[in-house]
Amino acid sequence: MRKTTGGGVTRSGEDLSHGRWTIAGQDCRMMALEDSSFAFEVVVEPGQAVPTHLHPKQDAFMLVQFGRLAVTLDGEEIDAGPGDLVRLPRGLPHRHENRSSGTAKALFWVSPALRLADLFTAIEGLSDPREILRVSHAYGVEFTSPDDMPPSSRTPAKKDRREA
Repeated sequence: MRKTTGGGVTRSGEDLSHGRWTIAGQDCRMMALEDSSFAFEVVVEPGQAVPTHLHPKQDAFMLVQFGRLAVTLDGEEIDAGPGDLVRLPRGLPHRHENRSSGTAKALFWVSPALRLADLFTAIEGLSDPREILRVSHAYGVEFTSPDDMPPSSRTPAKKDRREA
């Protein structure tokens, strides 16, 4: 049975003990996890991006909290800023990138949760885009190409920050 966050409040900046990862150089924190949905906050530094991918069985959403993100949805580029909600329907390829000089932060959520949180654990700290692509496929996320991941998003493997 899946461990879920249950009822309550996840405070701003709170680090849930079972949900903090570094994915493509970006700090990701679990905000909620239930079978019906998975919510996570992502801090995107200048130059960081997630390459084009799709969720065949999940709808995804991104609420920009601060900063600006360039989002490509099914080939169309969208500039998203504070308060903007980006809807990412299942099956449509999408990516996001911080092209600004400042930090951006967004709340993402997917429905249903499926195994996305497990995927984050499996790829945390991986630096080889082709390995990330291979592992992601096993968890139901399809990357179209590892080649559009900027070098600043390729982080070297590091020890678990929860132990630091």
